[in-house]
Amino acid sequence: MPKTAHVDEVELSYTEGPDNGPALVLLHAQHMDWFSYSSVLPDLSKRFHVFDIDYPGHGTTTVPPSYPMTADRIGADLATFIQQEIREAVFVTRQFLRRPPHRMDSRPPP
Repeated sequence: MPKTAHVDEVELSYTEGPDNGPALVLLHAQHMDWFSYSSVLPDLSKRFHVFDIDYPGHGTTTVPPSYPMTADRIGADLATFIQQEIREAVFVTRQFLRRPPHRMDSRPPP
């Protein structure tokens, strides 16, 4: 069942599995949502504490009309989510078709 986290001006939708190991953040491809990982969630949840996130503008995550859909902003919001909700080091994996992962690995939130 999806949960919601308030991250700045975003209502970020995500699913969370049981705490069965290190935190693993799953980021879906463009035009998808958290459900794109549904076939692997049961297996991943056996070894990881899975957080499966809907990007801003996707799934049930909501943003205001003025939200800047940029890699830097989305990356900053994802980094804030990790600091605010997970509060530990995480593994991050992303499905991507054309674009590389968002820049969030070394930048603190604004």
